Amino acid sequence: MMIETFVGMSRYLSSRNDDDWSDRLHYSITPNILLAFSVLISFKQFGGRPIECMFPNKFPSSWEQYAENYCWSQDTYFVDPKQHVELLKPDQRYTTERELSYYQWVPFFLLLQAVFFRAPSFVWRTFSNQSGIRMHEVVGKAKDSANLEEEVRHKNITTLARHLQNALHFNHGIHQKKVCYIDNIFNEYRSHQLSHNLDIWEARHAYIHADWKSAVYSYLFTREKKLEVTIHNKVRCFDYLYSSGFVSTVYLFTKSLYLGNVVLQLWLMNFFLGTNKHQWYGLGVIKDITSGVEWETSGYFPRSAICDFEVRQVANIQKYSVQCVLVINIFNEKIFVILWFW
Repeated sequence: MMIETFVGMSRYLSSRNDDDWSDRLHYSITPNILLAFSVLISFKQFGGRPIECMFPNKFPSSWEQYAENYCWSQDTYFVDPKQHVELLKPDQRYTTERELSYYQWVPFFLLLQAVFFRAPSFVWRTFSNQSGIRMHEVVGKAKDSANLEEEVRHKNITTLARHLQNALHFNHGIHQKKVCYIDNIFNEYRSHQLSHNLDIWEARHAYIHADWKSAVYSYLFTREKKLEVTIHNKVRCFDYLYSSGFVSTVYLFTKSLYLGNVVLQLWLMNFFLGTNKHQWYGLGVIKDITSGVEWETSGYFPRSAICDFEVRQVANIQKYSVQCVLVINIFNEKIFVILWFW
C-alpha cells in the first residue's frame, strides 16, 4: 500500500514534458534548495548547540542547561552592544523592534516555502488533463527521438491526431448532451475483451454505440493504454471543464500563480523576519553593506542577544538577564540573503 501511494505521488514530483525551464525552476530546483537549507539548519538546531549563554559563576551546570533551553524556546531581544541592558525598563525590552522570535522556526518556514513553490505545479498537473487532452504525453510523443524513423514518426503523428480529434469530439458531445456522471459506460467498456492483436483505435469503431455514448467511448478509448494513462471511474461534466479554452486557461492561471507566489514569498520573508526598518529585506541588506552598517547596529540576524528568565528558589523568585550567542544566525543570515535574491 505504501509503495503504491509513493508511486502515485511520484508523478507529481518528477519533471514532465508539458513544462518549461521557468516551471522547473519553481517546482523542482527552488524547493530542493529550500529543503537542503532546512535540513542544514535542522542539523544545527537539533544536533548541536544553536544558542550558548554566559552565566554567573554561581550557576551550576543544571541551571545553565535549563537557562539555555529556556532562552532557545522563548524569545530573546536585541540590544546594541554599546547600550547598557540595566538601563532598559522591562517594557522596553521585548518590543517589536528588539524581540527575536524567528530563529526557532526557520526550518519549518523553509519547508512551508518549499510547499508554496510546489503548489502551482500540482494545480497544473491536476487540472490540465481534465479536458481529455494529455498535454505531457502529447508533447512527449512529439519530441520522441524515435521520430527520426519515418515509420515511427508517421505512427506517432496518427496517434496524436486521433487523440486530439477524439478529445475534441468528446468535448463537443459533453456540451451537446450535458452528461454529468458516467458509470455504466465505464463498466460496459471494461467488460469488453479486446484482442491483443487488435489495434485499440480500430476497436473503438467496433464497440462505439450511436448517440452521445460515442463521445464517451471516444474519450475512454483515448485515455486507455495507448497513451499509458488510467481511465477514471467517473467523469464530471462542467461546461467549461471540457471547453476548448480550458487547458490554455489553466496554463495561464498556473503561470500567474508562480508569479504571485514569488511576490508572496518576498512579503512573507519580511513579515517572518520582522524587518520593520526596511520594506524589502534584500535591498535593505545591500544598503547596509554599502553604507558599512554591521549587524551590531542594524540588528539583522544578531549574533548576540539578551535573555531574561526567572529561577524560583524556595519562596523567592530571582530574575536574571544573560547574554547569549546565536550561532545559528550566522547560517540564517547567509541563507535568507541568498533566497531573497534567488
